[in-house]
Amino acid sequence: MKETAWDKHWKKQQGIEVENIIKNDPYFRLLKRLIGLQQNDGLRILEVGCGSGTRTLALLKDFEGKHFKAVFVDLSIPALSFTKRTSYKYKITADFILANGLRLPFPDEKFDIVWNEGVNEHFKDEERQKIFDEMARVCKKEGEVIVIVPNALNLPYRITKKVLEMRNTWEYGFEKPYTVFELKRRMSAAGITTNKTSGTQIIASFLTFIQLVHSEALKLEIHKLNKILKGFDEYMEKAFGAFFSKDIGVKGVKNDNPK
Repeated sequence: MKETAWDKHWKKQQGIEVENIIKNDPYFRLLKRLIGLQQNDGLRILEVGCGSGTRTLALLKDFEGKHFKAVFVDLSIPALSFTKRTSYKYKITADFILANGLRLPFPDEKFDIVWNEGVNEHFKDEERQKIFDEMARVCKKEGEVIVIVPNALNLPYRITKKVLEMRNTWEYGFEKPYTVFELKRRMSAAGITTNKTSGTQIIASFLTFIQLVHSEALKLEIHKLNKILKGFDEYMEKAFGAFFSKDIGVKGVKNDNPK
């Protein structure tokens, strides 16, 4: 099998500390903000296009008394290997499936929560809707579908991406961001009623943009500033996240009579 750009990406990644994800990761913060079933025991969670899988692993660790069960799906063997190593390190039991998110190898209505982050923006044409349809198909009625993607309305992200592409240092392949309006439309077409929207990294997106044009020393100072402004960034996320964040997320419930 030919090695893909994503295989190369995941081979380069170093180990991740789940405790640090729980305490400091803005995407984990967003995931917890969106999930509405956290109080339930024994939830079955599917992460489609899991990559490192660390946010789901952090969720399992953070709610280990709830006995959540997770399945990780990805097309990249190095990504699944990375996730396996992290799960073994933290003694977390999960299933790891090599599969295409557009053709999930599961029966209808199997999972309570189906989610991903940084995946759906890599699809175009009819596949842009198909990924939502497939996530909805394997979600139980009244279960939750959560999708987190780059925000097309965030100008610092758009400019940063363009600059990196011009420098030939953009390593994520095709990526077309979403507005919150398209996200809701795609969810609705898949039979999912959106009931929560939010986002993450409003201030951080501006700081990331500044790092493109300044010295390494200043980048370190910006990193420190980012940590100092974390609380304010969280406030901004809750108030304006669905429109101004670098990444936006939607959560919806599968209808009784999906389309």
